[in-house]
Amino acid sequence: ISPAKRAFNSLTPAQKNILKHLATGQPDKQLTEILGIASSTLDNHRTAILEKLRAQNIPVYTKAELAVWYAQNRNALG
Repeated sequence: ISPAKRAFNSLTPAQKNILKHLATGQPDKQLTEILGIASSTLDNHRTAILEKLRAQNIPVYTKAELAVWYAQNRNALG
């Protein structure tokens, strides 16, 4: 299993869904409306996603880096 797949698998189903939406690059306000969640909830999920990926040695620290990482690995993640 690839490091990217292992890192992706460490996420909860909700986090995987939010990651897919974050990777679109849409503003947070639009994402909260699409997902039907509060801004603070989106922030909490983003923080948890970043922490889990970094724990798996994926060097992502920002929303932009997260989007790039997801785009580069989308096919391998399934």
